[in-house]
Amino acid sequence: MTYPFNINRNLPAQFFSRCDVTSSGFSVLPLRVVVTPVVMAVLLMLLNGCSTVVQRNPVPERLMDEAVVAGFPNVRFWGDEEPENAMEMMRVAFERQRAAGLLYDASGNPRPTTFYSSG
Repeated sequence: MTYPFNINRNLPAQFFSRCDVTSSGFSVLPLRVVVTPVVMAVLLMLLNGCSTVVQRNPVPERLMDEAVVAGFPNVRFWGDEEPENAMEMMRVAFERQRAAGLLYDASGNPRPTTFYSSG
């Protein structure tokens, strides 16, 4: 089957079976061929937003100062003040990393360090 316009050889012939050629020589795809993928993409984006809602149980405001992270005492503090146990927390973290073998690679060189921050 031959067509009066250039087709992409990677697409099946059925894709272009209902194309029309305009007076300028360009082919025009049926509206459903153009609109369907766009509508599907928009729907997927909208539905994806609904599926990512995470239910959280925040600490009640009256208990905010008493809240702790399980297994990590005294790690909650404001960023504009240094906690009293800052040096102890760093020492414990360093010991934990060294025990897990995270500080040095197999040849004894220090591993690259990456810092993360949230806020």
